[in-house]
Amino acid sequence: MSTGSPDQKPLPISIDDGEITRKTLNDPAVRRAWDRDWIALWQDFCSDPCVLAWCNKRINPNEPSYCLPPEFIFALRTSFYEPATTAGIEAGRRKRVVSKPALLTPEEARTESRFQEVCQKWDTSCVGVWNKTPICHELLGPATSFDTLSDRLLSSLKFLKGSPQDKRKKLQSLDPAAARTHQTLCHRAGQLFSMTPFVRDLARLKKSWSKLSNDVPFPLSRCLRVTNQGVAHDMDNIQGFFIEVRTFLNRWQLLNVVTWELVTPLGPLVDVPLNIKLNGLGDVTISQIYPSYWPETQQGGVTARLQTPAADSLVPIIERVGENTIHQRAYEMRLAEIAYCARYAPAPRGYVTRLIAAFANRFGVKASRMIQIRASYLQNLPLAPQLSSTSLV
Repeated sequence: MSTGSPDQKPLPISIDDGEITRKTLNDPAVRRAWDRDWIALWQDFCSDPCVLAWCNKRINPNEPSYCLPPEFIFALRTSFYEPATTAGIEAGRRKRVVSKPALLTPEEARTESRFQEVCQKWDTSCVGVWNKTPICHELLGPATSFDTLSDRLLSSLKFLKGSPQDKRKKLQSLDPAAARTHQTLCHRAGQLFSMTPFVRDLARLKKSWSKLSNDVPFPLSRCLRVTNQGVAHDMDNIQGFFIEVRTFLNRWQLLNVVTWELVTPLGPLVDVPLNIKLNGLGDVTISQIYPSYWPETQQGGVTARLQTPAADSLVPIIERVGENTIHQRAYEMRLAEIAYCARYAPAPRGYVTRLIAAFANRFGVKASRMIQIRASYLQNLPLAPQLSSTSLV
């Protein structure tokens, strides 16, 4: 079947006479111009014959292809040297270092860097492409900051009083809360991929999706629609799939499934009608407006209780404020590992050493810490749809 398209990039907010107009946001001409920007970038990227050959060989249009972080690209294109083993020295081999050849050729490394730059140039939350269409995932982009809002946009915000400078100061006070929310959502996304019941549920959902004859677009959300008119006998399967999607999202308290490797958890449902809250969170009390995994601030730390559907039990999760980065870092690291293994399968021996070193440098932590972080998702990595025939050691 044909694959669904990944999520569309949000339209930029356009201001006309100081006001944000719904007509501008919904104008098909604006959408077409927005799409043309990406098409122009992608065509320019592929205009190089070497890049085009790399795309034909490495980019599978039927699966998402993700960017590699610059630190990982550098590690893969570098020859590593390690101390020789004691046994080797005792055997008479006086050479005290051994060479590990680079795992990317110079041309592959340059193309990987250009691929990453093209995606970031289009949007800071763009993490790859799917069928030549960009994949945007806000959790892997920078946290929302109100510091970058223009004076013209601030002047159009009628719910705030005062000059643009006064409005900016008021909104900037929300930046720390936005950063904490961004961190918590990313942490939760990474945590889900460390849970075998969730990964298996996601694999079952993909299996159902692959059986459909119609093009069901991504992200998978509670507001799905069919893009093509299919044969009548398949409509029952499509409606059944929509129900399956809603059940999956409710069970794991998700906003959407961006791709099969990326999900967006639900955040706090503030100022949302009660019936929508109940639809999103499932079986909750009337007063609850937060997902069950959301941390409740307490003196000295953060405590949350996570509902585990498979075991039907409550699992306590206790972490200090500011230290809930294990799964957040694992979320990024897992995606990079999947991207490399899928693009260069079978993955050559030695890539894990470079993966650990690259992300230790990226996050400014010891390699032993990154080994622990990788262990949080490693047991479920073979279940990833793109890695069925790839070595992971």
